[in-house]
Amino acid sequence: MTLVLPSGTVVDTAARDGCAAHASASRTCGIGMTRATGHTYHHLLELLDRITASD
Repeated sequence: MTLVLPSGTVVDTAARDGCAAHASASRTCGIGMTRATGHTYHHLLELLDRITASD
């Protein structure tokens, strides 16, 4: 499926299959992309925190 965002950006959701995570730059964008694609989107800073957190 191909989506065109309000900014004019074209997103090919089929190319996103197999990704380790789906990222968004804002909560509103993440909610919209999650609903549109069925993949859970997370804020970039949340993902960065996950990968840099010390165990």
